[in-house]
Amino acid sequence: MHKRTCVVVGIGPGIGLALAKRFGGQGFQIGMLARNAERLNAYVEELSAEGIEAHGFRADASDSHSLRSALDAVAMELGDISVLLYNPSMNLGGRISELDPELLVKSFRINAIGALAASQTVLPGMRRLGGGTILFTGSAAGLRPGSLEYLTLGIGKAGLRYLAHGLAEDLKDEGIHVSTVTIRGSVTSGTFFDPELIAERFWQVYSEPKEQWKPEIMYEKA
Repeated sequence: MHKRTCVVVGIGPGIGLALAKRFGGQGFQIGMLARNAERLNAYVEELSAEGIEAHGFRADASDSHSLRSALDAVAMELGDISVLLYNPSMNLGGRISELDPELLVKSFRINAIGALAASQTVLPGMRRLGGGTILFTGSAAGLRPGSLEYLTLGIGKAGLRYLAHGLAEDLKDEGIHVSTVTIRGSVTSGTFFDPELIAERFWQVYSEPKEQWKPEIMYEKA
């Protein structure tokens, strides 16, 4: 039986790598997308040492064409993608009144538009498989304006929330599970917001039966 394929877009040393290990540990073959080829190779070696089949693909989340091409390459090499985990984010600190509008556009492309492009690219394969799962990494910054240091992130993550809700409603009758896991805290190892604990929550969301599907899950302390 062919292994199921999970793709992590925006692989890094925190949540991204933890997601790859959690889903890879459950028998998925992992496709990892990031811009840095050297880091990708290092993550492939790390996961392989843990018995996880992993493959790296270069892609720029701010460029929809780059994302689509990389995801098409994953599907060609590993088969139709049954799980998409979209994890990239970009934040530009400083006074919003002085922000270059083009940088805000780039940030929004990474935080939200890339999520749409990636989702659209994997949908044909999920339909062939008869279902699939798309999970986004959300942020409390997208819930309401807060610190000025996180406004650009918040604008993008707010767009991501709307996208998740819209896609969830659009695709639910096709057996495609869409949700955003909104993290309401600072991701820090050894705390409630440890990347491994967050990855475990993603796995729980993935494992939920259809009658429990929700477009947004809050990851927060009680």
